[in-house]
Amino acid sequence: MINQHESIFLGMIGLLLGPILATILLIGPIGLERNVAVAFGQTEFVEVRVRPGDTVWELVAEHYQGERPIRAVIEDVRNYNNLQDLNLYPGQVICLPV
Repeated sequence: MINQHESIFLGMIGLLLGPILATILLIGPIGLERNVAVAFGQTEFVEVRVRPGDTVWELVAEHYQGERPIRAVIEDVRNYNNLQDLNLYPGQVICLPV
């Protein structure tokens, strides 16, 4: 049986852990988006379906209108799209900042 002091202690633990757990659960899915938005300095993206002969460099140059150096944006695109290298394949869909 739980006495009054244990009950108060468990209530306090719940009050402390509840917001922490909620924060962890909410930050998980949004954390990546926020980091990408900061990395690109943008919040808008476009999905592009790769055509034969397309390169990351050409696609970024065609779609990106920001001020950052294109090499930095290409590296961000590679990381955001989990590309192991810069090889693209026809039909592949990648996200680019606009």
